[in-house]
Amino acid sequence: MKFKMKKFKIKNKNNIIAKVVSVIVAIFLWYYVMGLVNPEETRTYRNINVAFKNIEYLNNTKLVNLGPNEAKVSVQVKGKKSELDNINENNIKAAIDFRGYDSGQVRIPVKAEIIGQYNTLQVTSVGPSEVIFNLDSVESYKKPIEVRQKGEVKENCALSDISMDVENVKLTGPESYLAKVDKVIAEIDLTNKDKPFTISSKLYAVDIKDNQIDQVSLYPQVVNINVQIDKTKSVPIETDFVSHLPSNYKIVNIKTNPQKLVIKGQDDIDSVNSIKTEKIEVSDAVEPKDGELVVKPILPQGVSLLDDSVKITVTYEVEEEAEKEIRVPIENLELVNLKDDMELRDTNEKFITIKLKGYKSVLDKIDEETFKLMADASNVTIEGKQQLRLELVTDKEYLDLINDTISLDFAMKNN
Repeated sequence: MKFKMKKFKIKNKNNIIAKVVSVIVAIFLWYYVMGLVNPEETRTYRNINVAFKNIEYLNNTKLVNLGPNEAKVSVQVKGKKSELDNINENNIKAAIDFRGYDSGQVRIPVKAEIIGQYNTLQVTSVGPSEVIFNLDSVESYKKPIEVRQKGEVKENCALSDISMDVENVKLTGPESYLAKVDKVIAEIDLTNKDKPFTISSKLYAVDIKDNQIDQVSLYPQVVNINVQIDKTKSVPIETDFVSHLPSNYKIVNIKTNPQKLVIKGQDDIDSVNSIKTEKIEVSDAVEPKDGELVVKPILPQGVSLLDDSVKITVTYEVEEEAEKEIRVPIENLELVNLKDDMELRDTNEKFITIKLKGYKSVLDKIDEETFKLMADASNVTIEGKQQLRLELVTDKEYLDLINDTISLDFAMKNN
């Protein structure tokens, strides 16, 4: 009995050893076969979209990403062929994280991972390994709105006033773009307009070269514009002198600069044919002086000047009226329309005495030797003395004849 038991134990021990050896050999053979059938490989997956994480961090810290707004990378993955065969680009996740970065040009590393349960797969490299971003501070400030006009109003009309429901606009955006804003524009079209109107205009920002800047937001985005268009009319200026001078002193050579004013208004200007100045009082008769005054226009209700900066100046002279008797050589008398068969009878009179009335400054400058007279002799048809009316041949103003008739003796011509 003991002998049999001992023999059984030896046989059982040999079986165990054989089984262990078989398992080891089997495992070795499996790894060997698998190494041939399912080798380890490295593959590259391209155009993997990079996710942007913690964008809310930028918003909370008043930062904005100026670009790039998207990124793609290539990811290299190492692992067994059997597992690599089961994945594609959708199984690879790449991302960058904005948290902790400040404004400026920043380099943020790209992290990639495999999505799913895989035992042998691992990311070995990412290219590019980082993405360069331009982060900028978000700022706000206010700027006045400028109205830009396009086209021209109708003839005899004028743009009188522009008003808006808001005068300033709030700009918000990256600091670098806000610094480029030169103007905020609202446009109106005046082409052939002849009446007041209201328009809603969309605002936009431009730089100093008039390039539109779309990277900033505007509030409000639209403004209501009231446009006042008036009729226009050119009318002469009428001076209103009040003289405190003696009766023999006169205000002469009155001139205004400009001679006319352009007025504007609605239907009120239709009945306005001239614009009076304020009263101009002139005194100091003992030593009268020439003057130049700046005067204001008296405008009717509902009427205004197109250019309210225009300055009206009035110049004038003060002249003394006087009388003067002069002797004009008879040969300085021109007889017009005298019939061919009539002639002036010879006389011993060598001069014609006349009396003139005019301004003293003019009378004082008269040269008797060159002074000329004229008389119309068309009614002289018979011999004898005839009364003719004298006329002055002169370019002098404010000069009149007091005695404007003369008696002349005519005779028939001898054939």
